[in-house]
Amino acid sequence: MTNLSGNDPSLELKVLAPLYQSTPGLTSIPNAFEVDITQGPLKVNGKSTYMNVLKALVTLSEKDFLANYAGNTFSFEGYTDMRIQIVRTNSRSAVLQHRFAIYGLYSGIYHISKQSEWRETILTLYWSGSGSKTTVGYIKFLPYLPPGIGGSNETLSLPFPGQESGGSSPSPDLTNLTLISEDPDISASPNAPQLTISPVFGGVVMSLTEVFLTVFSALVVIAEPPSSKIVIPFSSSESHINARLEFKNPNPPRPWYPFFTYETAARSLGLLPKFMFQQGKFQNVAFVIKVDKTTVGGGFLGKRSTPSSQLEEMQTS
Repeated sequence: MTNLSGNDPSLELKVLAPLYQSTPGLTSIPNAFEVDITQGPLKVNGKSTYMNVLKALVTLSEKDFLANYAGNTFSFEGYTDMRIQIVRTNSRSAVLQHRFAIYGLYSGIYHISKQSEWRETILTLYWSGSGSKTTVGYIKFLPYLPPGIGGSNETLSLPFPGQESGGSSPSPDLTNLTLISEDPDISASPNAPQLTISPVFGGVVMSLTEVFLTVFSALVVIAEPPSSKIVIPFSSSESHINARLEFKNPNPPRPWYPFFTYETAARSLGLLPKFMFQQGKFQNVAFVIKVDKTTVGGGFLGKRSTPSSQLEEMQTS
């Protein structure tokens, strides 16, 4: 145990082993990117953490992958009992890019979820792509407690390393349900086209870890191409997770607007887990994606061994 806060024992932190991106099971992340994870004693809500990471990854996936990033704070409406802060360093020679924030979010939630370490967390992000290993930013997973309940907000703010503290399976449901994207936390902009997904559950139960880490893995893949580019059908999975996510275009692909873009794919994934929570079901699911009431593509989330024929039937019906 290492105390990074001086003499305050309440901020004694557990320093975990560095998480290197050569670790088997982490998706599409260069070996030049590394993360150190430091955790404190205060707990964070796992559901809220998943949903806030979801919001952050959907938002970041729509940005220029290689562009500089000033950082931001994410706290999804309905899940404000925790927040995620992404912060760049003060060094002019160390540049935080959108891709580093995406890699860090995924690496951190992968480790926290697999280890069930749902506590306040600092991720220190490193990049050695230019030769020397450089700290490029930090990500904090922080609980929120009102002043007077378990301490003030300042006591919840972990210091960055090297800085001082700033203060039963449901029965299968084959009913076709439509969810409209009216959530300002997911919509790319006020002028974004209307997005709907029509999910059909298949009855094969999945764990929260399988659902969320598979969705997050797909968002890392989606983030790299330009958001306006048409989706090339793909399947995304992790070697250590018994689940996969597929995206497919209509057959034949649409020759005119609206198209199935990577931005649309990301926004659809932003809706899916929230819908599952609302329905109280975490099962394999096929979903048709519509933009302005026109079918543009579809997806399937399920166990590796579960066929996606259900999606093909939906797309041709």
